[in-house]
This record gives sequence, C-alpha cells and structure tokens, in this order.
Amino acid sequence: MKVKIGEKCLVDRKFDKIPLIFSAISFHNLFIFVDISGNRSVSDDTIAEILSNADLIQIQEGQGDLKRASAYLKRLAEKTEYHDYTIDELTQYLPKEKKLYSVSDIYNAYNRWYGRGLKTHIYKAYKEKDLVKIELKKKTDKPYLELQKMVGLSEVKKVTDEILAAAKMQKMRKQMGLPGVQSSMHMLFSGNPGTAKTTVARLLSQVLKEEEVLKYGHIVECGRQDLVGKYVGWTAQIVESKFQAARGGILFIDEAYSLVEDNRTYGAEAINTIVQEMENYRDEVIVIFAGYPEKMKEFLEQNEGLASRIAFHLNFPDYSPEELTQILDLMLEKSEYRMDERTREKCFSICADACREENYGNGRFVRNLLDHAIMRQADRLIREHQNGTLEKEEACLLTADDFEMIGLKKKPQSRQIGFCAG
Repeated sequence: MKVKIGEKCLVDRKFDKIPLIFSAISFHNLFIFVDISGNRSVSDDTIAEILSNADLIQIQEGQGDLKRASAYLKRLAEKTEYHDYTIDELTQYLPKEKKLYSVSDIYNAYNRWYGRGLKTHIYKAYKEKDLVKIELKKKTDKPYLELQKMVGLSEVKKVTDEILAAAKMQKMRKQMGLPGVQSSMHMLFSGNPGTAKTTVARLLSQVLKEEEVLKYGHIVECGRQDLVGKYVGWTAQIVESKFQAARGGILFIDEAYSLVEDNRTYGAEAINTIVQEMENYRDEVIVIFAGYPEKMKEFLEQNEGLASRIAFHLNFPDYSPEELTQILDLMLEKSEYRMDERTREKCFSICADACREENYGNGRFVRNLLDHAIMRQADRLIREHQNGTLEKEEACLLTADDFEMIGLKKKPQSRQIGFCAG
C-alpha cells in the first residue's frame, strides 16, 4: 500500500480497479483511512485485505428533512451580501425527489442560488429572464427515405434497392452457412451539372452504412487536383492515401474525365493507380466516378481495365420543368417559405424557359432562383414596413414579383430576309 501523508491517494496497482479514494492521517504508528466516495461498493473482505491490521471506522454524511435543510440553507445565505430573499427561493434548488437531504445536497443548492445572485439580487430587472433554450430540430427522415423523396432519379432509386436486396441476401446466406459472394459495387454517375450526383453519393454512403454494406459510411470527395502530383512518383502515393482514407466508405471522384484532359500532367498515372487500388480495396472501398455524359465515355476509354471494374453505370438526366418546380416546392418547405398558385405558375414558366437553354444548371438553377427571390422579398418587405410591424405570414410568403429569370437570356429571334405578305 502506497500512502502519502495528509494527501489523497489511490491504492497500489494490485487493487487499481477498486473505486475507492482514501485520505490518510498519521499519528505515530496509527493510520486512519476515510472512505470519502460516499457509496462504498467494495466488500468487507477486500477492505480487510487492503487494511490488514488496521481498524475500520465508518463515517457517514449526516442527513436531515426539508425543515432542517431549509434552516441550514438560511444560515449559509445570511453570511452573504444578499438579504432580500425568501426561504422558498432557497429551497427551490434542492432536489425535488428526496425526503432527506445530505450536506452535499444543501451546499449544491446554496451554490446554485448564490451563483444566480447577480440576476436575482443585483440586476433585478433580469430576475424573470432566463437563458434562451435553443431546440435543434432532429432530422426525422432516414437517408433511404430522403433518397426516395428526391425528385426523379428513378434509375438511381432502382439500383439502390437492388444493392440493398443483394446485401440482405448475403446476410441470409451467411446465416444458412452458405459461402458469401462479394460483388463489386463501383459506380459511374454521368449527368450534367445540378443533377444531384454528389447529393446522391452522400446519401448512398449513409444508406449503405445503415444496411451494414459499408463499415463506416463516410465519403471522401476529391477531384483532379487532389489526385495528381506535381512530380514523378508523387501521384501513386497520393491516390493510395485517398483509398486509405476512404476505407469502409465511398471514394467519390468528381469530374473524373479531367484526369485525361491534359497530357502534360500525371493523369494517366493516376488512372492506372486508381484501377489497381480498386482491386486492392475491392472489399473495403466503393469508388464512384462522376462527370458529364460525353466526357465520361472518353474517360472509360483511357484504360482497358477501368470499365470492367465498374458494376453500375447510372445516368442522371436533366430535369423537366415539372420536376424543377417540384424541387422548388421541396426547397420552400425546408426553408419554411411558401408561394401561392399564381406564383407557382410563373415559376413553372421560368423553369420551362430555362430547360430550353444548354447547361442551365438543373437543381442549381432552382437554388439560385430561390435565393434571388428571397433577397428580392427581403428588400420589398423592408421598404414596405419601415415604420410598421411585419407579420410572420407575410415574412414566409414569396410573391410572383419576387421571382425573375436569372443568369440566362432568351436567344434572340433570327431575322427574316424577304417580303412579308401584306
């Protein structure tokens, strides 16, 4: 036993799992050990082994009823600079569920009361004010349901269901004592900007984690600048480090075609290394390549083994005007804004005009459209209510005047040469 005179100490390594703290006081050859844990759970046999040839004296903290606790609190409060208080103000900090109160209970109540003294006794204007409690809204939708609620993407949802069904079947085969078959799940997402490729990849990682297809379910997002080194020999090491970071999750390579667009870089080395690591980490990492449809075809042609290792080729089509308007509805719901039917008709018309343009941005176009509408609404309401009160209903309503075509210009009509029939 190691004891430091007059200080707290722990028992030696032989009893290091015993949750006791002792104090020691020395009187010549006499040691008194006091258990101050408040609730000893160690057997007397163990104590006897620790304190062989020692006398064991049990000292318990005193307790009293509410009347005695109140009197004790009052004596403590009288020693402070606060005087205008009541007994009820003091006792409200005592534990409600107890009938007997220890000295620790009383001191905890006193400390809480005294700690609020600035507000209750010095700055009394704030006596009735309390801390604002901010309640964070919990996300109720699971990743799978959130994916299913996304507008369009029928092919993506179908493949997700197939992957989950295959995973469940492998679990059942394992329970039956049958050998498991680990299939490749590397994917290629092809689609124009704003078609939700990145969003789907993030949700998919969470879905596969919940179904125990992936161990961790995180996603490592990278592009050409994150994979290609500046000097000979660097690229392979960088690519391998990305696979290491993605173990148990998804490696998402956005605009993958950019690896082959510049012959002066080490993009080809990056692709060759990626193909090799896809095989090395076959059971631990799912690789998702993403990019524009036409350019992704060229990307697959750069390496003979690349296409054969990608199990799923998913197309993300451009959204129709109806789908874009549905996306706007979802964004409004999440932001707690709303619009009337007349405004919705105008938004549909704006989306229809946008769909006639090339590379208009799909979902990103809708996001920008809403952001600009919110700014115009704010400017309008501030000007209209400079000297008045703004109602909540009005703050949530976006009108037709708030929505205007952004970023795109209608193509000018071609001039006709000739005579008009008159």
